Amino acid sequence: MSVNYIQDAAHRFSDVAGEPCIMLAPIEGFDKKPLVTLEEATKPLENIVPR
Repeated sequence: MSVNYIQDAAHRFSDVAGEPCIMLAPIEGFDKKPLVTLEEATKPLENIVPR
């Protein structure tokens, strides 16, 4: 594992201060969708994602 990789990973967690402090609006429509199992939710991907 290279030193650059370790430094990049550490920076990823320490750059939180640069994030905006505003509350973002939720994506519309998802609150109306029913909760389903992971298997059911990924069923439409079966023909797209190779095994």
